[in-house]
Amino acid sequence: MGVRGDEYLLRRELFRRLSTGEPFCDRVFSLAHPRRAYDHVLAAVDYFRAAADADGTPPDSRMAEAIEAIRSQRQSDGTWLQGHRLDGDVWSPCDVPTGEPSKWVTLQATQVLEWWDGF
Repeated sequence: MGVRGDEYLLRRELFRRLSTGEPFCDRVFSLAHPRRAYDHVLAAVDYFRAAADADGTPPDSRMAEAIEAIRSQRQSDGTWLQGHRLDGDVWSPCDVPTGEPSKWVTLQATQVLEWWDGF
């Protein structure tokens, strides 16, 4: 994404409109797989996790609220639920229906929390 794109997201804590402080979308806290062209806090944090793995950058504290939004959705059995189904036709579904434990969302959420908590 580049430094300017990273700073754009971080100034907005990954999910806020800079002008109002409100979330940019009503689904920003709905964690879903596959992502396609849809952005949510898990996708944004996962981008920063992958970038940090490449260059050794520690997590930025401006992601703290997004991290807690992800953490708060963990179920008692350690899984995360599929937040919603993406709009549009699909040839073959690649994850579970809305509200069911998602192995892909769980994998991504676990990875970002391990990265965040590791610093």
